[in-house]
Amino acid sequence: MRDRSTENGTERSLRDVLGCVHVGGLYDFTDRNYLNEGAATLEELGTDVIRIWDSNNQSQTSYRFDMDWPDAFESVTEVLRDDHVRELFDRPFSTYVLTSYARSTPGIQNHYWRDGVTDEQYEHTVTEYRRATEHLLETYDGTGNVFVFQNWEGDWAILDTIEPDPPEPTTDAIDGMTRWLSARQEGIEQGRANVDSDVRVLHAVSVNRVRSAMQGDRRVVNAVVPSVDPSLDMVAYSSWDVLVDVRELEDRAAVTAITDSLDFIHEHAPEPSPYVESVLGPGEKNVYVGEFGWDLREDEEYGMRAIRLLTETSIEWGARWLLFWQLYSNEPAGEYEDRPENDDVKGFYLVKPDGDRSRAWDYFSSVLEDE
Repeated sequence: MRDRSTENGTERSLRDVLGCVHVGGLYDFTDRNYLNEGAATLEELGTDVIRIWDSNNQSQTSYRFDMDWPDAFESVTEVLRDDHVRELFDRPFSTYVLTSYARSTPGIQNHYWRDGVTDEQYEHTVTEYRRATEHLLETYDGTGNVFVFQNWEGDWAILDTIEPDPPEPTTDAIDGMTRWLSARQEGIEQGRANVDSDVRVLHAVSVNRVRSAMQGDRRVVNAVVPSVDPSLDMVAYSSWDVLVDVRELEDRAAVTAITDSLDFIHEHAPEPSPYVESVLGPGEKNVYVGEFGWDLREDEEYGMRAIRLLTETSIEWGARWLLFWQLYSNEPAGEYEDRPENDDVKGFYLVKPDGDRSRAWDYFSSVLEDE
């Protein structure tokens, strides 16, 4: 697989398309601060795209090895100014995707917006993201970097349940999420208008029950995304639902299912604004894959097939980024003491607890080297 030609004829390196998530791993390998240990490992892989977590005080629990965090952060901007994060942003990545929540309002712990967003909460969110955007534009001017603020999987958040056949969200939850996302988008747009910079800051919503929406259910992609005002910059697909659906399909049918899912998202995504076009390029799709992967211990053969199908199909379709879940496994397979061994964790990893590279690492390394 070589560089992908965009619709306007330009070439885009796969290093700037295929990336990885680094959050909440259960093990480490060095005395270096954990956030940047992982980043250095991804540099070794050869990607220019990384996704990290900034969700209330999840920084302290998601990056806990050899870190010196404060007890709490008062704002998104304060997180961005932290020495560990500044070290990360000084690394040679081109794109940083940040799972981010305002500190001035309740966040990922309870998704307060399901019961509505007050005017005060709206303004707090606008202000916090305006300031965070201004900080990035001012501090990293000259790098040409792209920063993307996104949320955690929106359909689980709006439903307040994780189950195979969940109910539809309430009208109050749909309206609340729409207003909450509008506040984030408005704040980012205000920040962009206030600072002239070659850095680009975007805002995306993560959707994860797309297959259900395709069957007519009200989900974030069809019930929320079209109503956000100002319009969202991008939509991120946490693509576990289609990877489950294609498990028993032949490759051709699986490719069709993945393509149909991406098409459905694109049909409900807003038209890219001139600002978004300036980042993505004319005619480019404002959709990316925010999560994909498989438990390679549970079924390595299907896992690698799923990873290959999703990667190659999404690149061919034109997804702007693909973010693999993830660098080090964050899910235990059972109880263990001290540092986990390979059998103690689920197989969502590029690097196993014993330091061996997984087959996913080998696959992505070959893709990224084939430039």
